[in-house]
Amino acid sequence: VMDLTRSNDVPVKAGISVADIIGGQFALLGILLALKNRDATGRGAFIDLAMQEACAWSTQFSWSKGAREKPDYSILQCVDAYVVADAPRDEVTRALGNEAVRSSADKVVKRLNAAGLPARRVLNVAEVATAPQLEARQLILWRSDRDGADWPLLGSPMRFSKTPPIIRSAIGTLGSGNAAAADLIGDASLNKKKEKANV
Repeated sequence: VMDLTRSNDVPVKAGISVADIIGGQFALLGILLALKNRDATGRGAFIDLAMQEACAWSTQFSWSKGAREKPDYSILQCVDAYVVADAPRDEVTRALGNEAVRSSADKVVKRLNAAGLPARRVLNVAEVATAPQLEARQLILWRSDRDGADWPLLGSPMRFSKTPPIIRSAIGTLGSGNAAAADLIGDASLNKKKEKANV
């Protein structure tokens, strides 16, 4: 995966734990398939899954017999942001010349789109967090902690019609959730523990 995520031709680590995420997705798929097979045959199954193999599988479209192929997309540095274009660098250069390095990202996107090349501005993390789509879907929610302070919380990307996930409050100070946890699991002794912990 690092071979595919390069900067100036140097392999770099992905900004997220991509192996864990890909492995988790395969695990979920495997569980669902095993459950379906159990319903059909009455027999359960063990799932043998390796994150390394899952990551290797995910790179299959970049496998080649010789040297690494050049990507069929381009990343352009503009004066205020980056732009990703769904076109090889030579096509982008024909459409723009050297305009990207001295133009705004929005202007470059318009020029490339006008030339028939799909392109979009690369958003930074803060811009993604406040994007209209995520606000409409309520991925970022504001909730109060037990002291009344407001915090931005990450909602669930999954939506269920019958059992929607509920984000009630921000985490409080250490130990402040013990009583609620004790009530939830029906263990009064938890609230009497000397050690404070958030559970």
